[in-house]
Amino acid sequence: MTELSLVVMLLTYVSLYVLLVYRAHHAQVGWLSSLLCLAPALYIAWSILGAAHDMSLVLELVESAKRRTSPWAVDHQFNHLPGFPLLLMPIGWMTQSDSAHAIATKVKLLNLGFLVWFGWMAGRVAFPGARDSHWRGVLYFSCHPLLVAVSLWHVQFEIPVLALLLCSMGYWQSSAPGKHLVGGLLYGLAISVKHWPLLALPVLIYGSPQKALRVCSGILAGVIGVLGLHEVLNGHFDHFSRILKYSGIPANVGILQAFGLSEPQWWIHCASR
Repeated sequence: MTELSLVVMLLTYVSLYVLLVYRAHHAQVGWLSSLLCLAPALYIAWSILGAAHDMSLVLELVESAKRRTSPWAVDHQFNHLPGFPLLLMPIGWMTQSDSAHAIATKVKLLNLGFLVWFGWMAGRVAFPGARDSHWRGVLYFSCHPLLVAVSLWHVQFEIPVLALLLCSMGYWQSSAPGKHLVGGLLYGLAISVKHWPLLALPVLIYGSPQKALRVCSGILAGVIGVLGLHEVLNGHFDHFSRILKYSGIPANVGILQAFGLSEPQWWIHCASR
């Protein structure tokens, strides 16, 4: 994709999103609106590999899954929780001889599925009285430029975690006791991939002691299940301390790069230590 075509598709996508969201204020939203809005976004996503730093880690983890070796032994700087490589293991098993671009496509399909699921659930929360709440949520959230950029262009794994967290909150609000356990289980899976869902823990333990106990039991089952599966697949927890700390590396991205500025010397010095 040339730079000019990329700019054209990006402007088309953002313009469509603004136009369709504005139109949604006065009309019912169906699946066609979301599909129309996502088309240029998906074209961009499938035309670029993704952020080099993140995609190189993803490719290493997929290769690790192919070889049945521990993800903690990869060369890339890897500090994520055990649930992160487990998300990629099915892709590794299904891509035994695929190229890097084919693997990236499958990873983006995984993120796209979670992104649409998140929008479907978020629509029910954001527009509880609307008959088209699900499709309206897909348009407003799944097609949102920022969420698309994070999950499909940059290829980060915030959206799978966000979808699991939102689904967990839905089960937590249910009056059925059995769903509280399921909500805790989903929450446990979410925090096994990323740290930040722990911010929602005070909400999930609010309520009666019986409800809090069921939720906490589900959380423990989810976390212990992921840790147990990790040990079964890899046989050990070598390099476990790497998930508890982050080592500084030169960023070379963000607002400094956008304005053509160099990074501070003390930053580079700290990163190289």
